[in-house]
Amino acid sequence: MDHMDNVDKFIAGNDLSMPMEEVPNFYRALIETLDRMGNAAITKPANPLGIAYSLQKVARDYVLRRTNQGDAEQALRVALRIFAYLAPDDLLVQGESCRLLAILLCAQGRSQEAQLCDEKAVSLTMAAFHGGSHDANLN
Repeated sequence: MDHMDNVDKFIAGNDLSMPMEEVPNFYRALIETLDRMGNAAITKPANPLGIAYSLQKVARDYVLRRTNQGDAEQALRVALRIFAYLAPDDLLVQGESCRLLAILLCAQGRSQEAQLCDEKAVSLTMAAFHGGSHDANLN
């Protein structure tokens, strides 16, 4: 199944229906498309923040199941880029994305990068509870 039409529809804000076995392939196409868009992923989609939350959920599932690690990393980086611009005050969700990325990087043996992400996650979480602000963009 070619998912590029579905990706375009989803980015435009349209609802989709597809067999469950196609969902991972759809998300792979969506993540790759959004990553290639760069900062346009912040402005072009009809609901970029909704997409970022969706990417975070998918990445969380991938991290917990230890599958699709490349997709999970790419999804989290795209989500963090969107969150940094459109939800800069939602420090907890940014912290969760950083923590998931740290777990993923650690599982891949990329301990220095994982440590940086974990430190960022702790910093964001602390700032959230103390009313501060912080930039979570790791790109």
